[in-house]
Amino acid sequence: MEDREQINSKVSKKIGFGDATVHELKTLLTAIIVSAELLVEELQATKESMPLRLTQNIIRSAHSLDEKLSHFSEMAGLLSGEFSFQPELLEVEPIVHGVTSQIYPITCCHSAKWDTF
Repeated sequence: MEDREQINSKVSKKIGFGDATVHELKTLLTAIIVSAELLVEELQATKESMPLRLTQNIIRSAHSLDEKLSHFSEMAGLLSGEFSFQPELLEVEPIVHGVTSQIYPITCCHSAKWDTF
């Protein structure tokens, strides 16, 4: 059987990995939030409601994910036993199809605008 020191070392490594992962995800998420907020400012000037609503939705979702990552990081610090990650299946195709069906018409109509970036 493993001694207490080895178990604590393993738990520490798992918590460290979780913290590092959360930090990396939050760094990327910050870039998404800032970019989307800048895009909202641009879209508010043009009064285009669909792209504006989609961008605002991205911002809300990103902030929600940021909050959940913070909670995850806090929970990882409280772990005292074995960490158990149980992923769940997610049907991605309907989500991707829904997003692309909303964005595709916008990008087709405004392709000249997007080409300038």
